[in-house]
Amino acid sequence: MPASRATLPRPDKGRVSDHAESIRQDAPEFRDQIGLPAPRETRYRRNCSCYNNGVHRGSMALIVFLRGINVGGHRTFRPSMLARDLAAYDVVNVGAAGTLVVRKPVSRTKFLAELRRKLPFEAAVSFCDARDLIRLETENPFGAEPFDQDVVRFVSILSKASRGKASLPIAFPPGEKWFVRIIGSRKRLVFGVYRRHMRTIGYLGEIDGFFGAPATTRSWSTMLSVLRILKDTLSKQTKGMMGGPSKKRSR
Repeated sequence: MPASRATLPRPDKGRVSDHAESIRQDAPEFRDQIGLPAPRETRYRRNCSCYNNGVHRGSMALIVFLRGINVGGHRTFRPSMLARDLAAYDVVNVGAAGTLVVRKPVSRTKFLAELRRKLPFEAAVSFCDARDLIRLETENPFGAEPFDQDVVRFVSILSKASRGKASLPIAFPPGEKWFVRIIGSRKRLVFGVYRRHMRTIGYLGEIDGFFGAPATTRSWSTMLSVLRILKDTLSKQTKGMMGGPSKKRSR
């Protein structure tokens, strides 16, 4: 005789639908297991590769910073011409100090090797991922610092990640008569303020020793120009992935 099966009570239909909706929204891994479709936004993000804090990582740009060019009449050249020579990588130049936004996804090693071949002289090169700079802006790094016309907000990009965890903030020299004040750091990005003074450049050089890596410094206004380019690029990429505005079918 076959074993008798226990009859289970049928769940209330309304409760099932409510429970399924909560699974659909709050437990994507379980939703996948039971075969419920993902929300439209989630499906779109999956098809567009990987996101991090709303930033699409699959097509993130690379930002490259050249150190010590066009300073005091030494090692002069036109970065805009360099960007033109690197057009295959969709490079945009920002300012005269050698700040390049590489918008085409590419191997870092390959691009940096090509960059060094195009440079007319040896130069120290630092870089960071666009998502790191975008994330830094969202954290409002200078929010607590009072605005002063004699004080410049800056970001220094380390050529490699710092070995240890620095105790911040710190001022050079210490005390109230500082010329450079470092507020914080995120990965390769060090941010702070400096005073407009002849002696400041010497104290900016102390960032190298403090973090154990060469640092290339740009003003925050330059970084905001870079961010505008990045956001414009991301906006165009998003529209392209969505296929532009939807068109109504003609009857």
